[in-house]
Amino acid sequence: MFLDHQVRIVFSGDAANRNVGASATAVSTLLKGLLRLQKLREAGIYDQMFNGHTAYAGTIDVTPETATMLDDVIEAFRSLLRGDAMLRTIPNHMFPQRKLTVAIHGGAMVGFDPKRLWEPGEPHIVP
Repeated sequence: MFLDHQVRIVFSGDAANRNVGASATAVSTLLKGLLRLQKLREAGIYDQMFNGHTAYAGTIDVTPETATMLDDVIEAFRSLLRGDAMLRTIPNHMFPQRKLTVAIHGGAMVGFDPKRLWEPGEPHIVP
């Protein structure tokens, strides 16, 4: 992420958007980073967050994420770690012939690898 202190905007890239996925990183690790981003917001360090994209197929999205989107993403990942996630199978947006299982909370749909919920040897304590 990139934080512009002068204009109080954080640019999260693909780390925090409504359809973020955790496949190369364990859900627990990604969640810890998102919680740090949430604490910065709560401390008043930034007022707006822009991500890498929330639209596809050549469209441009230049509106900031809603204030609650980060909270929804965090709760979706937490629910995966708790084992009470609302799951849905959807077509993969990049490859519609493939299916993708996502956890849903509020406006967030987060992808995940069920084999990578926790780092190896990590205690299963939901942050």
